[in-house]
Amino acid sequence: MATPKPARISSFRSSPPLSELLTDLGPLAELPGTWSGKGFNLIARPDHEGGNDIFLELNLTTEDLVFTSIGGNVPNRGTAQDDINLFGVTYLQKINDATTSGALHIEPGIWATIPATTAPVESQSVARMATIPHGNSVVAEGASLVVNGGPLLNPVNTVPFPVGGPTPAPGALNTFPEYNLSAPNPFRTSPLPAGITQAMVTNPVTALSNAIVG
Repeated sequence: MATPKPARISSFRSSPPLSELLTDLGPLAELPGTWSGKGFNLIARPDHEGGNDIFLELNLTTEDLVFTSIGGNVPNRGTAQDDINLFGVTYLQKINDATTSGALHIEPGIWATIPATTAPVESQSVARMATIPHGNSVVAEGASLVVNGGPLLNPVNTVPFPVGGPTPAPGALNTFPEYNLSAPNPFRTSPLPAGITQAMVTNPVTALSNAIVG
């Protein structure tokens, strides 16, 4: 019988003291760790095979989101200004259908803090770099802020509109029959998972607002 061998550490990346690391991460300091929760997914996906403009997919979901500190600076070399250092976390998001346990979404990526720059003149910002295995990737940059109390969530309109067209105004009439849960429709998830309501389909933020009451 073979004797088991102890596991080897194949790679190692040192990190600064925790207090220094949290300072470097700035607005991202509270992200590292594993976050889990439940949610709701609504997507009007193309349905070429079914011969319809859309198929309205509705899912109750479970989500795991793991953030890991990069553990060191990421040098960003300057041409018009001095070098800057980025700090951040990697993440892996996995979303499953809460009813069937089937996989719905997987997304690896990075959140990073970016210091103020002089060329171009920009204030401190944060950026999210995401990769989705449809061949899609995105970089979204913006500012961070601190608020007292829970988030204030504005209604979200789910009325479809053409690519490049204006976003329908809040409260706009939705003429797509797939969104009317009171009438059966072959181009909508069936059977409808228990717990999904018309209010959630009309304004998905309803699900989140109800979950954070109190």
